[in-house]
Amino acid sequence: MIRLFPFLLSGLLLAQPPATRRKFEAASVKPLVDTSRADLMRTNYRSVSITDSRMDLRGQTLRELIALAWSVPGDRVTKIPDGIQELFFDVSARIPSGVSKDAAPEMLQALLIERFKLTAHTDQEMRPIYVMTVNKITAKLQPSTADGPGTCVVEGQHRICKAMTMAEFATTLSNIGLMGWALAQSPAPNAQVMEWIIDRAVEDKTGLQGRFDFPFDYSPVRVVDAVAALGLKLDSVKQNVMTVVVEHVEKTPTEN
Repeated sequence: MIRLFPFLLSGLLLAQPPATRRKFEAASVKPLVDTSRADLMRTNYRSVSITDSRMDLRGQTLRELIALAWSVPGDRVTKIPDGIQELFFDVSARIPSGVSKDAAPEMLQALLIERFKLTAHTDQEMRPIYVMTVNKITAKLQPSTADGPGTCVVEGQHRICKAMTMAEFATTLSNIGLMGWALAQSPAPNAQVMEWIIDRAVEDKTGLQGRFDFPFDYSPVRVVDAVAALGLKLDSVKQNVMTVVVEHVEKTPTEN
């Protein structure tokens, strides 16, 4: 189960020097040794969970950790050194009492800078993205009575999204877009998979407020068609987006 949270950082936060970033009360970073993405996907191990008191990230790459820390889709993290693209980590951290969970990305930035000796800067780059808007809402998109964060789980033979905001759903689609982006970089992309997946990040422009429950079955149905079945649509546009450029990062974190 993958738990997601909306993009939270402001331009002011991005401008903060490292010394002023808030920190977790306590944090543990554990490398997953001899673990492949296929292993993690097969066991449904990978997850992101943020509550009022804790942040628990399981089976995440450095690219994904940096993306979470700067609140951007993973394909906007560039210059990751060779040799560490497929290293995975578990991060468990305690949020200080009285500090909002909205500060978790800021504290994750501080953790990456401290444990991985990360240095990075932000930049602007013109990229194609999908903008998600409302076409005609269907009965499949039901208001949810549950609290977030939103989740998408497989029940029986169906994928169900629960307590999902549209911003969280756009993040989910962006993660699928990252998968498509990664597949497109391979020497021989699987044509059948590339047919149903999407290849870019998604930005929510629906204007829909609140949380929703809905089915979201895709493969072999194209992701774009699965989104359309909810009464939403994805329009391709080009716009300037923020990227995170990695200058230096260590593959092995310092001790907890």
